[in-house]
Amino acid sequence: MGIVTLCSFILLPQTTTKKGGFMTKNAYTVSSDLRHSTDPSPTVRWLLEHNASQSAAFLEPKVRQTRTMHRLEHPTLIGALKCIDGRLNLSIMTRVPLGIIQPFRNIGGKFDIGWPYLQTVLSEWFQFAYEKNKDCILFATYHYSKSDCRRGCKGFNYDTEAAKKAAEELRNRIQRIYADVTAIRIGVILVGIETDEDALILHGNNGEILSLANELDTPMPNLVRKIVGLFHCLNEGMLRDLIPLIEGNIKHIKCVRESNRSTIEFDHCECCLGVGRGFDWLHVPNKALLIGGYSFNVGEPIVKAAGIILDNLNQGRILREDGVVLMASALYWENKGLGVEKRLAIERAMSIAEYSLRKIEADPTVRPLIKHLSVIVGEVDMQTRFFKDRTSKFWEHRNFTSA
Repeated sequence: MGIVTLCSFILLPQTTTKKGGFMTKNAYTVSSDLRHSTDPSPTVRWLLEHNASQSAAFLEPKVRQTRTMHRLEHPTLIGALKCIDGRLNLSIMTRVPLGIIQPFRNIGGKFDIGWPYLQTVLSEWFQFAYEKNKDCILFATYHYSKSDCRRGCKGFNYDTEAAKKAAEELRNRIQRIYADVTAIRIGVILVGIETDEDALILHGNNGEILSLANELDTPMPNLVRKIVGLFHCLNEGMLRDLIPLIEGNIKHIKCVRESNRSTIEFDHCECCLGVGRGFDWLHVPNKALLIGGYSFNVGEPIVKAAGIILDNLNQGRILREDGVVLMASALYWENKGLGVEKRLAIERAMSIAEYSLRKIEADPTVRPLIKHLSVIVGEVDMQTRFFKDRTSKFWEHRNFTSA
């Protein structure tokens, strides 16, 4: 699979006008000198090359076989409700193959099961499990840094107890809703993530806590007994399928400790703001802030994430010459439904990009990010994880509707 080339588009400020309280689409135009640039920023090049390589790896026969064997041996579906923070990559932390853990992201890991779009996405996931006769484990997560509270969750203003309480309430609400489902078993687990060592903290149904960072030398049979005692909501098969993630996290924590990684890796260093869905190929820690768009007010996490990236620039944690990127993505499954899912995904991605740009431009606290920003727009085929560039189409549409 060849590497996709993509022009880097930099937005230049112009006089803005408003209609009905919203910025018009001609608030920014693309520099004609850069419109057809063949020299995209290093970050744009890296993202596209990384996607191409990850898609190719995802389709490699040995990798597909590994993923297939894992699913056959451990059929329980596993998902994670988590923050947009680029450090929270559970596939790396647990050493399971890409595509095993389904991520759902929002600022601070804040979710309301009453949000219509979140209901739709989770219902589709549970329906898929029902059709395949698979049980589900869903992580409700929070995160923090043990070395410095300011390296914790900005979405909760670094208040770990508030983040934990919100995740616990989310777990309880989902459990109440699906408690009477008998066709499949749905277990919701409260999980903390300590980002200095990427360590998981498991919270039992009765308030017990098991920090895997404290269990590195515990014999696995003893650790399994502890986990069985924690989660009465999981049946034997679900517990068996959870164990590989536990084993993987313990191995990962050991490697992190042996590496003596620098404190700069503990902090935010993201240079990409991803909005939409279909980003699980981007499994590189601290590279991107990813927003799923589940809430009524998705503009709030977009602005907060833009603020984090702007602060990364101002504090020198990322290089200005590398550039920062807004990446709008929508996912689809080929050969599903009426056969128009790909075209719908393209339209979603373009709308996401337009909305995100307006929100960043309209907020004076993050507007300075615009002059550093490149934009990538496209859709991801979930059967290949390949991101298809539609950025030229986006700008053609934007200029046409702004005329």
